[in-house]
Amino acid sequence: MPAWAAPARATDLRGLPPTVTFVGDLEPFRDETVRYAERLKEAGVPVRFQVFERCFHAFDIVHPNAAVSLQARRFWTSALPESTNSYP
Repeated sequence: MPAWAAPARATDLRGLPPTVTFVGDLEPFRDETVRYAERLKEAGVPVRFQVFERCFHAFDIVHPNAAVSLQARRFWTSALPESTNSYP
């Protein structure tokens, strides 16, 4: 699969824009997402990343009013302005 279809497969992550993301610890792609965030940081990309405990894939969409979903949304929306303002 090409890197544009799965960014974590890219070999060079330098120069990518600031990233804000989160993942649930029960997510099937948790390890891949954690590693991708680590690789972005290693490449010098500003990253805001958080793992939410006891959460599955798309938890914030499936249960949008759950306390943890509201917390995830606050994390994302609070980090987004900083990330967009730091992008040249």
